[in-house]
Formats: sequence, structure tokens, C-alpha cells
Amino acid sequence: MDDVVRRRPRPSFSNSYTDLEGANTSQQQPISGRRTPTNIGGRRTPNNSYHDNLALTPSPDQVSKPLRPLVQYPPTEYMDVIDGYQDAKFETGTFVSPLKNQHKLSSRPRESTTQRLRAKIPNLTDEDARDALIQYVNSKCCYGDRAAKEMVIHDIVPAHAYHYVLETFTESRRITWTFQPYYGQHIDHPQENLTPPLPWDIKVNPPAAFKESMQNVEVPQTASIKNCHNCEGRRTEICYTCSGNAKVLCRGCHGSGIEPTFEEGFSKHALCSVCKGTGRKQCSKCTGEGVVSCATCTGKGALKCYINLSIIWRNHIEERFIERQHLLPKEVSIMAASPQIVYNEKDTRVSSLHIPSEIELSQASEEAVAKYQQLSPSNTNEVILFQRQQLRCAPAHLVQYKYKDGRRVFYVAGFNRAVYCPDYPQTCCNFCTIM
Repeated sequence: MDDVVRRRPRPSFSNSYTDLEGANTSQQQPISGRRTPTNIGGRRTPNNSYHDNLALTPSPDQVSKPLRPLVQYPPTEYMDVIDGYQDAKFETGTFVSPLKNQHKLSSRPRESTTQRLRAKIPNLTDEDARDALIQYVNSKCCYGDRAAKEMVIHDIVPAHAYHYVLETFTESRRITWTFQPYYGQHIDHPQENLTPPLPWDIKVNPPAAFKESMQNVEVPQTASIKNCHNCEGRRTEICYTCSGNAKVLCRGCHGSGIEPTFEEGFSKHALCSVCKGTGRKQCSKCTGEGVVSCATCTGKGALKCYINLSIIWRNHIEERFIERQHLLPKEVSIMAASPQIVYNEKDTRVSSLHIPSEIELSQASEEAVAKYQQLSPSNTNEVILFQRQQLRCAPAHLVQYKYKDGRRVFYVAGFNRAVYCPDYPQTCCNFCTIM
């Protein structure tokens, strides 16, 4: 006859912490239908077949194995109703919308930002271009400087490369019911005539600006003690290895109770040396008790339940790259490959950069800033604490000039104003001697 696991009916979930000392969960009901080996002819042999012994371990459809707690979280309806935290849940956190007055606008007008930026972006005048070319010519032993001094500059075209970065440092708050085993720690119970502070009223120390972090805080006056929802206060749960049977199938004989041996070249059968012919052995997980300590409450029988406030700081980064490589040969791109920071601004809210001569840069900045100007308490759960925008520039200029009857170009790149002039018209002086 197949074994049947007898269990006591599980009591219903209790909403209060009860005395758990008198609970006795170590006693197990005997398993019916088990047959013991008999002694036949002075030899102890099992009196059941291989298939009969397999029946000693119930099949999965006969006994449900609670490998994990069937209920992962306590029922929310058993938790205390706390003003301002009615939306808190166990399974998923709930983000709390910030207050309206916590969204701040920029304290710096856009005009002042534009003026500061214009003063820092490299600009090349006709005189600067001529001086840079003369210095380049003087570094060449066979170049004459007459062309550099007499040339007529028609136009100077900026071809800067930009790397624009906008950082938006935000804060959001999430509330979640949580629990932990009750070891006798302090419990901050809800108090009459007192209201717990709202999520955005709890003061915390923020991390350094633009550094992502998260901090968990127990909301005051929200804690309580509840019976463990997994073991329902009994401190133990059914062993998932043996399904509460206290014994498992012997792996040495696969439940048959016998094992083959060889003697004088003949195959014989003998009692299994592991299970001594029973086909089963004591469960090593529960040491034959059929139950183990509850994993949820670690055998304490009670849980501390409270509302946890998670403060999340995030740094949103928007990057834009503006390049004009179609105007520059690769040699000039390499010469200007060391960009420097030309603008760095930090404020509660920043204004977009606006430079009439740099349309692409202005549009890129406006798009990035506008993306976070839409943040408001009605459509987001984040508060903008700070914004920072940074502009790195790799300067380069294309200079168009005329010397005698020919029109030519040269390039001035980098902050050191390096010159690239592949077709300079005066590459040999009168004092050179060709051997």
C-alpha cells in the first residue's frame, strides 16, 4: 500500500503575535503500510519487491513538495492602515509623487550664459591667422615669408568639433512593505494622535552631487509584529527533501534493498550495505524529523513588518557630438584631437546654450535641456536637484586667402594654433643651392 503523509490541519493566518513556546512541531505521524524485512533460512532478506519498495517514497502527485514558501509575502490586508502610505505593497514598490514646490527653475538668465560661452570658444581673427602662418613658415628652413605677409585673407570658416554633456541629478522616493525575522529588536509602533511623516518629509543626507546612490530608511511609527505567514507561527515547515516522510529512497540500491555481488565468478544478491535492506534511509536534511526550521522567520515564528522608504538618486546623462570632418583633412583632425573644456556650468536648472554662429551646437543643447524641462510633479516621480552642462571643444579653422593670382587655403587647428598648409606658394628661398 502506498504511503500517505498525515499532516495536521494548518491554522489560519493570525494578525497578532501569539505565544509560540508551547507549539510542538517535531512529532511526526508514523507512515502506514511499511513492511519490515523477514528472516528466511537464517538470512535476513527484504520481503517486498523492487517496485514495492519504490512505493515507499510517495510520487509527486501524491504529496505536494513545498520547495519554497507558497506565500512569499504576508497578506497586505493584515497590515495596519497608515495615513499617507495606503498604496504601499509587499510585491512591488510604489513611487511617491513629489511636492509641487520642490521643482526649481534656473536662477541664471540665458543671456548671461551666452555671453560667458562666447568669451571661451576659440576665435581666430585675420591677424591671428597671419601670425600663425608666419610662425609656421619660419620653422621651415626653405620657406619664404613674403607670401604669408602679402596674402589677402578672404574668409575664415570655423570647423570646431564639440562634445556637449548635460547631467541631470534627480531624486525619487519609493515605499514598500517589508519584513524581517523578529529577534526581539525595537518596534516603533504606530501611536495614537500621531501621524507618521510623509515620504518627502523624511530628512536624509544626500550623496555627492551627480553620484548615483540609494538609501533605505524605516518609516517611523509603521512597525508591528506578525505571525510568520509561511509557518503560521509554528517555527518549522515540512522538509522539502523528504516531503515530510523523514526518510528518502536509498541511492545505493535504488529502493530495492539488495545489491548485486560477485562470488567465485557468480552473481549473487545481498542486503544493501547502505540501507540494510530497507530500501530507505534517514533524510539528511531534517535528520529524520520530517520538518526543518522555517526559512522565512529562521525558526522564530514571528516577523517584524514595517514600511521601508527607498531614496534613489540618479544621474541622467545626455551627450551630443558635433563634428565637421567633411571640411577638414585627416591631418588636421589629428592635430585638433585634444579637446579642452571651454564651458562648465552647475545650477538647479540650466539654460540651453545659444550661439548664432554655431547652429548645430545650439540645437543640440536645446534638445537636451528641453527633455528635462518637461519634468513636473504631474508626470514624473523625480525631483531635479542639480543640473550640470559641460562643453568640450577641439578648435579648427579653415582660412581662405589669395596670393598673386592664386586662391589657396590653410588650416589652423588646436589650442596651440598649429598650421597645416600643404600648398604654400613659396617653399624655396633664394639662398638654397641644389646639388
